[in-house]
Amino acid sequence: MTKLAKNQLERVSSILLVVLVLFSSLFFSSASAAKYTEDEVKAVYLFNFTNFISWPKDSFNNKPEAFTYCSLGGENSVTKTLQEILLGEKVAGRAVQLKNVMELSDIRNCQILYLDKRQNQDIALILQTLKNSPTLTVSDIKGFAMQGGAVELSTKNEHIKLLINVAKVKTTQLSISSKLLRIADLINDQNDDNVPW
Repeated sequence: MTKLAKNQLERVSSILLVVLVLFSSLFFSSASAAKYTEDEVKAVYLFNFTNFISWPKDSFNNKPEAFTYCSLGGENSVTKTLQEILLGEKVAGRAVQLKNVMELSDIRNCQILYLDKRQNQDIALILQTLKNSPTLTVSDIKGFAMQGGAVELSTKNEHIKLLINVAKVKTTQLSISSKLLRIADLINDQNDDNVPW
């Protein structure tokens, strides 16, 4: 094994260790990025959403189809880490893949779509494209959940907090565990009358 391959394996093992530690008590309600970078912690969140969210059976065209994470606009440091974490993993018996998509027309084939704050995104157009689609939209863009995104990874004082737009999630046909809802701040879309979940 080359030194580079060994270093990469050690880094992946280290990231998977933080997955185990941080999620041993379910999610970490205000995750600190003290030892790990903010982007590594975000990747861990993205990886673990599949443990607390279920997709409708008709989300997949056929049985062997892979569970697909997507990043619109190309690779970023969050998805680089996520790619390492996903090696050899499965979701509900399905192989897992990460796609860096460049065209809006390709995002409808994603189960989880991540939008990075460092990339210029037309959020309204993206969300309109995915309207009523069983795709979990996740971003670290400030105000994403209030704009109609499903999950915002909000950072304050080096801590990450989940903001879940319950009105949006209702339209996606996704089923979210109450365990995940308990550790998040629940907000509604501006167009919603704050009707309880």
